[in-house]
Amino acid sequence: MFLMFLLKEMSYEYNAKAHYAPYGEYKELITGEDLTKLNIVVRDDNEKSESFSLRVPDDLFDLGIYKYLKHGDFYDGGGFQTAKSAWNFQHNPMALWEVQLNFATHCATSGLGVSTEHLNTKQSLVKALYRFHAYYHIRRILRRMKTPLPSEDGFDKYNNAFSLDQVKKIGDEYGCSTKNLGIYRNGYYFDRSGVGSQMTYSHNNWSRWMMNSSHGFTKAGLEKISESIRAYSYLVLTSQAAARHGILGDTAPALGAQRIFYDNLEDVINKVVSLEDDIGRYQSTLKYARSTSDYSVGKGLYMLPSDMLLKPLNQVIEGYNDKIVVNTSGFELGKQSVNIVVKPKPKRRPHTLDDHRDEITSVILALGGLTLFAIWFLK
Repeated sequence: MFLMFLLKEMSYEYNAKAHYAPYGEYKELITGEDLTKLNIVVRDDNEKSESFSLRVPDDLFDLGIYKYLKHGDFYDGGGFQTAKSAWNFQHNPMALWEVQLNFATHCATSGLGVSTEHLNTKQSLVKALYRFHAYYHIRRILRRMKTPLPSEDGFDKYNNAFSLDQVKKIGDEYGCSTKNLGIYRNGYYFDRSGVGSQMTYSHNNWSRWMMNSSHGFTKAGLEKISESIRAYSYLVLTSQAAARHGILGDTAPALGAQRIFYDNLEDVINKVVSLEDDIGRYQSTLKYARSTSDYSVGKGLYMLPSDMLLKPLNQVIEGYNDKIVVNTSGFELGKQSVNIVVKPKPKRRPHTLDDHRDEITSVILALGGLTLFAIWFLK
């Protein structure tokens, strides 16, 4: 029991010795729907949570898309029935869509020290954050690679465009090997079973590139998970600020805030923002939260507000509300004990008759002073 706790503790903190080589034979414990039907948790006090569901573009994993079935080899046979697909498999594997997706999945998760344990944990906001992290970074990596998605023009699953320079930069940034890109193919996308008309093909094995347990985050993991924390908080808080309404519920204003979240997610995936600007943007959004940054998703990582509903404009939360907080105190996940003081804005006292008398007296004295000054000046 102690050993299991120790291993779990290690998986949520930085490990200077951690390194995870590309490997595509883990158990498939995450589905495409787990990453595309996101549960965005807005409040979590360790006992109960409140959230809204967000369906994001699922063309990464949805094989029913018309363009996906249309492009490539006839019947989607996968047995390299064309010379081009067979040549790429041997000589230019990154041109294969399955290799591009495997590479992005490994970089976004296993390569950083993020496992399916993180994506399936019990704490609501912790699980929501890590699933958001996986989707956000997979999409962002593919966009940076200049890789067309299955729903986009120019997509070809056996000869898809990509930038080799960007692949190498991403590998360095995420701490993932790019020396032999063929290791990311692993043949899974083209696996076949059965014979003749009964032959079936396996296309969902991208999740085998997510390891099932971790012994700690890499240095790049700390940086990239913190980036996801900043993006998650920014999207929840600013979407409410723009809508001037809370994001929970199914009322028209709440649905409007959720739509802004969706639109802004596409924006942050595609935009290039410097680290300095990203951190500044994150700090400036914390003022919208009802609570301080008091929720931990791992040691050495940025902390989130446990209550990210739009803050009432007549309240001021003193202390840490506009400060960036990093969890350096311990392993504990979830909401932490942080003392904050919520003060209502001071209400203006109604004027009384005595107030008016005082104001009249002040005006008379001021006029008298000006008259004496004028007489002295004219002399």
